[in-house]
Amino acid sequence: MYSEEDLDVMKRFDSYIRKCIKNLSINYDKKEKNKWYSNIILIDNEEDFDIKDELAEFENSILAQEKIFVVKDIYIKVKGEKLIDALTQLSEEQRNILLLYYFEYETDFKIAQRLNSIQRTINNRRKAALNLLKNILGSYGE
Repeated sequence: MYSEEDLDVMKRFDSYIRKCIKNLSINYDKKEKNKWYSNIILIDNEEDFDIKDELAEFENSILAQEKIFVVKDIYIKVKGEKLIDALTQLSEEQRNILLLYYFEYETDFKIAQRLNSIQRTINNRRKAALNLLKNILGSYGE
């Protein structure tokens, strides 16, 4: 029915498809794991903190507000009054780049495609926007 050469090609193709599915699965798991880890609060030394009070204060002060930003038909929910305020102080382009990169875990290349730009430009603008965001957030502590 099939020659040995045809069977060999079919086996190699089958092997290739299995590897692709495996790698896609691994990438999906990593993305989900990163989303999960981004919601964890790390405490270096538990003796220095009354954990219940600190977490309650943190939740009340920072997580009290939510806002949904829309970037090219993607709805991105952001929690935290200070973060929301800082993001709204950025230009729309800067905010969109940061939201897609840090909340949707998109690469610079994919963001460039979505925003009709060049990957290197997105990379430079993301770094500049992140520095500006850090300065804005740093001014809250002063």
